[in-house]
Amino acid sequence: MIEIQGKIKHLQEYYSRILDKYKQLGGFGDDEKLLIQRGQMEQLVEMLHKKETILAEIGQLQLSIQVEQDFFVKFYALTEFSVPELVKKADSHYQQDLSCLQAIINELVMELEILAQQEIAHEQMLNEYAKQMKYQTTKEQKGEMARKAYHSWERKQSSKTDDK
Repeated sequence: MIEIQGKIKHLQEYYSRILDKYKQLGGFGDDEKLLIQRGQMEQLVEMLHKKETILAEIGQLQLSIQVEQDFFVKFYALTEFSVPELVKKADSHYQQDLSCLQAIINELVMELEILAQQEIAHEQMLNEYAKQMKYQTTKEQKGEMARKAYHSWERKQSSKTDDK
């Protein structure tokens, strides 16, 4: 009984920590947007490295969650881990803790949905930035080619004049 309650508490703790990490990632959103708008790609890359570190921490927490979930799958003979299924099979004195766990997971899902929308918006901004840079580069390349062609033509004209 104590072991089961402890494992539920562990899941609550791990999911809460993951929720905090995702909120931390969400906090980068406005800064990312500004960096993209300003074309400050070096700073954006630095920020992405920070996000990568946080995602690695989340990955470690997910491994801990998996261990706890595996326990419940075996203990209650579940086909897969599911809080609603756990609620059905667990004793009544675990229901409050399981409700708390479900609330944390629900909040996490909402945060992930917000982050997904944020990432889609940032990806669109980056694609637009890349198009602008490509257009600008192409325009600059064409200008450089025209300048070289003109100078080449000018030299030929100059050498023709010198030959006379």
